[in-house]
Amino acid sequence: MLLKFGKVKEVSKLLLEERHQIIRETLLKHGKVTVSGLAKKFNISMETVRRDLDFLEKAGELKRTHGGAVKFLYHDNREPYFDLKMTAYKEEKDRIAKAACNEIQDGDTIALDTGTTTAHMCKYLTTKKNLTIIVNNFYILEQLINYCNNGLLKCNLFSVGGEVNTSQRSCIGTLAEQYLNDIYVDKAFISPTGFSLENGFSSLNTYEAAISKKLISIAKETFMLLDRSKIGVNNFYRINHISSDISIISDIDVPHEWEKELKIIGCSWIKA
Repeated sequence: MLLKFGKVKEVSKLLLEERHQIIRETLLKHGKVTVSGLAKKFNISMETVRRDLDFLEKAGELKRTHGGAVKFLYHDNREPYFDLKMTAYKEEKDRIAKAACNEIQDGDTIALDTGTTTAHMCKYLTTKKNLTIIVNNFYILEQLINYCNNGLLKCNLFSVGGEVNTSQRSCIGTLAEQYLNDIYVDKAFISPTGFSLENGFSSLNTYEAAISKKLISIAKETFMLLDRSKIGVNNFYRINHISSDISIISDIDVPHEWEKELKIIGCSWIKA
């Protein structure tokens, strides 16, 4: 019996290592996994999957999110370069961006914060008329200038100035915040790096978070653009708590256990 038990234990260990390797390969290929999907794939309980994901997160191989995990992008609490982030979750970000532009009316004054999801909004803005657009990202600015010069977009275009954050292609600091002091916008679109019900919207960069805070303060409405990799994630610096004048646009449904609290607060969740 002891020998038989030992063999079963050895097989279980082998299966555990195989599961971890398959999870790694899936993350490498698709960038994300879900607890329910892995439970079905491996024919094991969701609790066992959660233990696998917790183990791999502690090893620094993935980042746990609500209902699953994503490929670990933020090593040592440092935000990746803007250009690198543009390659991640492109399909999800594009869907969110399109849904965000559906919230914009002709004649609106809007602010686009730095972010790769807000960058995806550029091509959909060409369907709008008489917009006034304030941007805080040089990639976004260049895209909109090109659309204007090619006759695809007519708008009043403004750019935030100040100290340049080269890694994020944005402006930060006192000058950037002062520029926004006397501006009012109908809608601000912000792409934080994390969101949880308990801690609200967060960022890895205190300077970028300060600009996001300022945009919220000057906007009548704010839309937070969150792909699934940011759900359930708490980052170093809080941008804002959840509130009734903030709407969330995501590529996934609102987590069931969050629905009641968000409804009480009056925060809308829009699935792209």
